[in-house]
Amino acid sequence: MNWIDIAILVVWGITALWGFSSGLLKILVPLVSLVIGLALSSRIGDSVGSMFSGITDNENAQTVAGFILIMVVLFVAGGIIGFMASKVLGIIPLFGLANSLAGMAAG
Repeated sequence: MNWIDIAILVVWGITALWGFSSGLLKILVPLVSLVIGLALSSRIGDSVGSMFSGITDNENAQTVAGFILIMVVLFVAGGIIGFMASKVLGIIPLFGLANSLAGMAAG
């Protein structure tokens, strides 16, 4: 084994431990929120940004503000949904272990 193999194993081990401690829900919810946010922002960022026309006349700044607003709203909604899902699914026996093991595999 050379130093590159050791570095790869160390990084893989760290991400696996991070995934195990986080769980699959805490890994997937932000990822899904990001993908949906990017898709939605690219479609309606201009129209949402027009709400900021009273603040600035620059259309690029309005579009960026709309993009950021959509992303923030989706991340907050994703966090709430992820929290509620983990609490509801926590009732199921062995869900915590399955969630952690799936998170380790995804990590």
